[in-house]
Amino acid sequence: WMTTAMMVELLFTAFLLYPRIFGEANSRFWLFVRKAIPWLAIPPLALMTIGLVRRVNDYGWTVDRIYATAFNAWCYLACLMLIIASFREKKVLTRLIASFCLFFLLLSVIPGMNVAQFTQRLLTRQISDRISQADVAFPDTAIYGKDLPEWLDRLPVEQAEPIYSKMHYMWNTFGGTAHGRTEPHAHGCIAEALS
Repeated sequence: WMTTAMMVELLFTAFLLYPRIFGEANSRFWLFVRKAIPWLAIPPLALMTIGLVRRVNDYGWTVDRIYATAFNAWCYLACLMLIIASFREKKVLTRLIASFCLFFLLLSVIPGMNVAQFTQRLLTRQISDRISQADVAFPDTAIYGKDLPEWLDRLPVEQAEPIYSKMHYMWNTFGGTAHGRTEPHAHGCIAEALS
């Protein structure tokens, strides 16, 4: 969150200083500010990237992590645009706004490839793979929660925990509840992958 706040502050500062930078383009101070702002954002962005890589490696992809990774990539793009332009082009800030809107619109709206559907398919495949590798056969009735707790109890903890946590995330994110009875349509993606 700190890096996100820092990038928002950086862009807000760029907008506030925009007239000043162009009004006093010959001032050494404003030339320094114009060139230093994007470079100062790179180290926190690198730390954010390292943190995202670590979270994804430890816990896998979620909708929030995909959006955070996309935002991180856009921040690198924004810094690159600011470094190349060094605020000399008057349209660079307009391009930043347009690129942000377009980037996240495409991530959220493309049918079949938006972040939610991508995450749902990815987690469904991971759950299916883990269930097929489990030591205990998976009962068909467990798909809708009837025998799921008993089946998970019979598994070793190292096999049960990743399956349960991914199912729990899917049920909470894409519909239904994580405990007890759930509606079949809420688990259509899991049922389809496992049948």
